[in-house]
Amino acid sequence: MAMTSNVSHQGIPHHPLSTLNDSDEIRLLYLAPRSLNERITCVTLHVTLSSKPRYEALSYEWGSNETKTITLNGDDYDIRTNLFDALRRLRWEMEERILWVDAICINQHDVRERNHQVSRMASIYSQARHVVVWLREPLDCGISLGFLESIAENELEETINHVFRTERSSKWGLQVLKGIQALSRKQYWTRLWVVQEALLASNTKIQCGPYCVPWGILKYVCQYLQSFISTYDTKETIYKTATAISESRM
Repeated sequence: MAMTSNVSHQGIPHHPLSTLNDSDEIRLLYLAPRSLNERITCVTLHVTLSSKPRYEALSYEWGSNETKTITLNGDDYDIRTNLFDALRRLRWEMEERILWVDAICINQHDVRERNHQVSRMASIYSQARHVVVWLREPLDCGISLGFLESIAENELEETINHVFRTERSSKWGLQVLKGIQALSRKQYWTRLWVVQEALLASNTKIQCGPYCVPWGILKYVCQYLQSFISTYDTKETIYKTATAISESRM
């Protein structure tokens, strides 16, 4: 979500956007592949939403004011650590990746531009090819995310039933469940306006460290757990998350 930044850094090294009332001009971030440069390197280009550009929108929490430096439009540019970590993970190996990221694609020091772009954010997120939800590094949920990432959608029901209902898989199911519980404790979910960004999209992915899980799979698992939650010794957190996700329109 766009907001006033408290990070002290240089101005945005690119040209201003049009702030006319009927303007749908935005910036997109072209993230260079890992193979070109170990340092995070990117450029911004202007496009109009009416031209239907192909891009992904990032949904994330801004986090602490601590910063790291990237190369933006040929210049050093400081961004918050959580965004730095997200971009590092989101880089593709051989191809550039096109993203919309509020902290970079909106000049946070230009109040007029910021207000104008905020008024367009529903369109920006709903028109994105994907919304990528960044949940930081996996920590206690790596096993669960690895499992969810490996499930083929056409085998989803069979796989979930096997993991959570068969006796020989019950310990494995408990590990997966605890990981999903840890995932539900991520600070991201406490920021209602940020979660709403993900709900605007027709296609959302959950990115946590190296793992990328389609929202539909996470939602299915949470719907399943609502009817199965009493089988395990769990806290209320996962149930609330399961309910919220399963009741979303996606």
